[in-house]
Amino acid sequence: MAPTLPLELQLFVIDLALPPLTRKSLAELSELMKTWTLVDRAWHAYLVAKVPVVPRLVLREDERDVAAFERFREVVEAAGRVVEHCELDMRRWKGEILEGHHLKNALRRYKTAWVDLPWTPCTWPLEHLAGLTRLSMNDDLHEEPPTLATSVNARLEHVALTCVDLADVDLSGAHIKSILFNKCYRIDSQIFSAGFPSLEVLGISCALSPSFVEANLEHIRQACAASNTVFTVIEAPEDDSAFDLEAWALSVGG
Repeated sequence: MAPTLPLELQLFVIDLALPPLTRKSLAELSELMKTWTLVDRAWHAYLVAKVPVVPRLVLREDERDVAAFERFREVVEAAGRVVEHCELDMRRWKGEILEGHHLKNALRRYKTAWVDLPWTPCTWPLEHLAGLTRLSMNDDLHEEPPTLATSVNARLEHVALTCVDLADVDLSGAHIKSILFNKCYRIDSQIFSAGFPSLEVLGISCALSPSFVEANLEHIRQACAASNTVFTVIEAPEDDSAFDLEAWALSVGG
């Protein structure tokens, strides 16, 4: 029989090796655990229950997706997994946002929600998302920005913006800890130091953004250094294929 570590060290290895959030399937986790030769196999069932999963649902055109969202949660919980976070992609949703009470009730149960929305000329009733701390918005259609409720802004901590003109962004009520600008416009050293006093991590993708990179990158770097903000320049190619925006957003903050 292969030697194992003392119990305290086994638990330390488990906590050290497992990410706080994961999209890994049960099969992938099983394969991962097989590599831990110094951790007793008796702990594997504990690991499966311990690792929090991130349910992801893409809503499209009808409320059948909403029912699927709730069923998915029930199945995951029945398997003994921890479900505290969710990801909701509504960029293809054609109906009224959050019109179904089933969806509202399901989302209220999560500690944090990571929501992908299109940047459209509508007012999103995001106040129904009690756990909304992560928000992604994409203005690749170049339409008008939505109106975000102040109560929601105050809870936001992690934001990813893609193809957004920052002159249209009002997150003044938020206490944002991490933000990713992906192909955004009008970025300068004042945009985050004045608007995001709680900022801890700033990421900028330089792909397709020649208008600000050369002129402002060094100023932004200096402003980040002065405020002890971690600054990451993401050197992604023009098609962004080398950079997983969602993985980056999930990797920052808690």
